[in-house]
Amino acid sequence: RKMANNGLTRLPFHRPSPRSDQMDIKVEGITVDIMRDALAKAEEARGHILSEMTRCDPPPRLEVSEHAPTIHTMEVDPSYLGMIIGSGGKNVKQLIADFGLTTVNCNVEGKPEGTIEILGPKRSQVLACADHIESMCRVPSVGDVYKQAPVVEVLPFGCLVETGPGRQALCHISELANQRVETVEDVVQEGGFLDVKVIEVADGGNKVRVSARQLLPDYVPGKPRQGGGGGGG
Repeated sequence: RKMANNGLTRLPFHRPSPRSDQMDIKVEGITVDIMRDALAKAEEARGHILSEMTRCDPPPRLEVSEHAPTIHTMEVDPSYLGMIIGSGGKNVKQLIADFGLTTVNCNVEGKPEGTIEILGPKRSQVLACADHIESMCRVPSVGDVYKQAPVVEVLPFGCLVETGPGRQALCHISELANQRVETVEDVVQEGGFLDVKVIEVADGGNKVRVSARQLLPDYVPGKPRQGGGGGGG
């Protein structure tokens, strides 16, 4: 007797299928009762075998182990490759060091321009680098909000905040508060943080203006700042 299936579906034994039950009758005198008893015992035995196989051979993981070397492929606008690579490969080398990677290949042979391959010893590090690169290439849109944006430089007429890796935006002194501000340092210091909202994007995203006051609780659209004037150029 030959009995076979995957434990989920048993097809009629007379159908010629590798997953069906088959009975080759070699002698005369095989009755229906004998066939029925044989099939029942075979099914019980098959269930036991499949159960043991499942215990000894667990199903494959849905994801690769966190500690397995990982290669991640992504595509970016080719115009951003120069920024990602940096002068003499400076930025790529920094990515490799910051995320503990093996390599970041921005010129993948045989792949479309803009294809980037990231190789690292851990999946989490590789995916973190991919997210970082996506942030570098993301163009801000009017209305985007950046919480706790780092203040990287204080100027006489405002401050520069970081909206992403390698991206900065200007918050004019008139957009720092709902009242007149004499000096930028009255509101924020270099190295501090500021919640800002994008109010203008120009030059393909290379020039971005943001506002802090538009996120303040007492902000009223269209209402002039208290004290008027500017404070700064």
